[in-house]
Amino acid sequence: MKEDVMGILYDIGQWREAKPIERDATIRGPNKHQTIIWSLHDKPGEVGVITKIEGGRFLEFRVEKGKSFGTVQGQVKRRYTLERRKGGQ
Repeated sequence: MKEDVMGILYDIGQWREAKPIERDATIRGPNKHQTIIWSLHDKPGEVGVITKIEGGRFLEFRVEKGKSFGTVQGQVKRRYTLERRKGGQ
């Protein structure tokens, strides 16, 4: 488990290259999952997306290449909206 977290943190470090984050958004979805999206000012078209359990462990980190911050954020919001509707409540 710890190795997974270290791997994800290493990936984030490599992607950020110790440069400041331009924008970020946190989206709380179903099952206490949190999606945090980062965009870098000096790397347009590259967005980092991390999924974690709220207040808990990291699940995934990926870099969306060729996508804008707004596009990825919109996709994540839409996906969560659809998941809520599927629940039937």
